[in-house]
Amino acid sequence: MSISRPWFVETASPTPKDIVLVMDKSDSMAKMTVTAADGTEVPVLSLAIEAAKNVLSTLNANDRVNNFVHTRNSNSLE
Repeated sequence: MSISRPWFVETASPTPKDIVLVMDKSDSMAKMTVTAADGTEVPVLSLAIEAAKNVLSTLNANDRVNNFVHTRNSNSLE
């Protein structure tokens, strides 16, 4: 997958980054909610997924990333 990044992203982070995302998909995380500013209940898991997407959107071709997903057992996605 090729992502075209603005030139300033590569300039701001010229050194490759090593990122490890740890996602908790256990029952407790899936059932937990928080109240948003508008009063609606938002699932915490959806917020965590959105945060992970935001981190991934900042990466460039030289960065390295791994993801660990915790359910009842932890797994590395490669």
